[in-house]
Amino acid sequence: MSAMVIERAMATPREATAKMVDVAARAARAAASAMNERVRESAERYGFEYRASPREMSESERDWCFELTRRNMEATYARTWGWNAVEKRRELNNYAARYVLVRDVESGELVAFVHFRFEREDDDVDAPVGYVYELQCEPAHQRRALGETLVRVVEAISKRLGMDAVVLTVLKANVGAYEFYTKKMKYEIDALSPDASIDKGSSHYLILSKRFV
Repeated sequence: MSAMVIERAMATPREATAKMVDVAARAARAAASAMNERVRESAERYGFEYRASPREMSESERDWCFELTRRNMEATYARTWGWNAVEKRRELNNYAARYVLVRDVESGELVAFVHFRFEREDDDVDAPVGYVYELQCEPAHQRRALGETLVRVVEAISKRLGMDAVVLTVLKANVGAYEFYTKKMKYEIDALSPDASIDKGSSHYLILSKRFV
């Protein structure tokens, strides 16, 4: 059943998914704006663009995604399992990668993105999930609910397409990301996580999830 769900998700027409992105982004921004004056003031400043694969992205867009990830994460990776630029580019350009890019409407500059995929949860757990691989935002545009909006977009699309959950990996060294997902976005440490706590265990990372079923 899950394989069929993933095939259906992969086959969903680009236009339909792009429309879901737009609707979900507007809803998430409206909810955030109601509670945050700074977000409300900038609500019309950003546009959300869907890319069904890296092949739909320009070379400059792909390079920007890599460079933003490098700038934001290289030091954290170096403290854990090491930074490998070739491997990170390969991951970002994987044929199964889906993207939502955030653009500053006035300047035209890209300011944030989420890279996600539709996958089986595990070789031994045949459940379809949306998997967040990368969530990055330019420092100058942080604290404007862009990360929250992008995560909620992935959640809305995944739920609409029949996924069981949204899953992600967070490095223990990235305490800010851990707190964002667990406190702000209400994710929990997944049963498949190699460790059950950010403070205990030998692994560099945790697997977090938000389940729909």
